[in-house]
Amino acid sequence: MSLKRLLVTTGAIVAVSAGAGYAAIPSGDGTLHACYDNVSGQLRMYDAEDNSPKACGGKETAISWNKVGQPGPAGPQGEQGPAGPEGPAGPEGPAGPEGPAGPVGPAGPQGAPGPAGSALAHAHVLEGGYVSVSKNVDSVTNPATGQYCVYLADGLVARNATANISTGSAPGFIRTYAGAAGGMACPGDQDVSVRITNADATQAMNAHFYIAIN
Repeated sequence: MSLKRLLVTTGAIVAVSAGAGYAAIPSGDGTLHACYDNVSGQLRMYDAEDNSPKACGGKETAISWNKVGQPGPAGPQGEQGPAGPEGPAGPEGPAGPEGPAGPVGPAGPQGAPGPAGSALAHAHVLEGGYVSVSKNVDSVTNPATGQYCVYLADGLVARNATANISTGSAPGFIRTYAGAAGGMACPGDQDVSVRITNADATQAMNAHFYIAIN
């Protein structure tokens, strides 16, 4: 039998089978089952799941095929679609660990002088006896190393005095004396005498100092 006659016969059998209501032709996986008569060349369809209406006999050859074609090649990749809308913000995460301490910043500018204290007189005296800041201190002399003579404004009398060596001088020991006492190099008319020595009091030295007098 020619291929053309076989295809026509097959089409006729499929049509007849469909008309007879064989629900399992094709089978569940889409495969078509048939018996080819080796003598007459006739082809008939049958249900392979229950062999209805009849399985292939001894003079027939069982054949099968799938009506689904082979998968074609993958198509080209499509164009990228537009970006979707921005999603909502996520929840706030936990706080991170504390960072290391930063470097020390530069020193700030010097502040303005503070208000005047309640002392009768006060002054910041530099090493050579120069008075940089004062109240009711007329002058300071430095007649010898480590000796300072302090003179107050007219009419003021010193009863006691305290002094401290200021920043910029070597460590030392400072003593103050109200009146003429203790002013070894002072002429005797001073209001306060100041004596400064090194830290172990073995050598006289000049230094910057603050003094307050009452």
